[in-house]
Amino acid sequence: MVIFADTEDEELLRAVRGLRVPIVNTTADIPPNVIPNVRAEASSVMRLAVDHLQLMGFNHLAFISLFSIPALDVWKRYMAQRRIPSLHCVLKHYVQPDSVAPEPELLALLKKGPYPLGILCNDDVVAKEVLRASTLLGLDVPGQVGILGSTDSQICITCTPQLSSVRLPGEEVGFQAASLLDRLIKGEPAPKTSILVPCNGITIRGSTSRRPEQGPNIPVALKFIRENACKGITVSSVLEGQGASRSTFEKYFIDTVGHSPAAEIRKVKIDRACELLKTTDLSATKIGGLCGFSSSSQFSQIFGKALKMTPSVYRKRGKAK
Repeated sequence: MVIFADTEDEELLRAVRGLRVPIVNTTADIPPNVIPNVRAEASSVMRLAVDHLQLMGFNHLAFISLFSIPALDVWKRYMAQRRIPSLHCVLKHYVQPDSVAPEPELLALLKKGPYPLGILCNDDVVAKEVLRASTLLGLDVPGQVGILGSTDSQICITCTPQLSSVRLPGEEVGFQAASLLDRLIKGEPAPKTSILVPCNGITIRGSTSRRPEQGPNIPVALKFIRENACKGITVSSVLEGQGASRSTFEKYFIDTVGHSPAAEIRKVKIDRACELLKTTDLSATKIGGLCGFSSSSQFSQIFGKALKMTPSVYRKRGKAK
């Protein structure tokens, strides 16, 4: 009876499997057909991280990982799905002492920018190394670079500034792993796919907490758009309570996000439409209405312009995959 975690050593894997006892993997990147898996859902980490970094005003994003881990592939797919350009860097060494210069690829990414650059790291040790490299380059954290770790370990509070981090669902993963182990002991077949537990929050600290400049509050505007875009809101709706003229608001918004508030409203609506086309059998007309489009023709026109295909073709391609 073993709960197995945090190794990819093939010799050790063979030895443990040779014990012929039930095994559950909770962290290492091992296929579920080799050892049954219960782990945090990587896509939920990406969703929380991207939403947080964008709300904090980081309109350029990057992912930095240790070695070439599957999470990097998840990041690439997730960012492609949301149509957000991004950078990435793979570190070759786990821990670097202060006497050793940070890896050249990391320094090159940080030097080049563009800024403000929000960075998600696949764990807090990597985040600490990114902070060290940023400090050596004289970059302002979080003014120019925002750094977000994963696991929310004690490392975060030993840094200056303290590191923000995605909270992984450790207790729930442990509970699900123990439950699966119990079922395996009773002779039930192992699941063919990983059991994924979604993450549910971020501990926000100094490394990503930017103070809004005087003027329109763009993080608040982004949050309002993402919560209400499908309800038929307009730019005028977003402008309410901002205390700025439309031209000033739009300038701040474009400078921060990289496109206009009207484009952000369209983007959120299209993203929601794509999700419904892939996950439901609702008609395109019904989906257009649910996503805030005034008519099916408007939905088809805007969808086609954004994705270069009709909603029906998008749905067929999604099912083909």
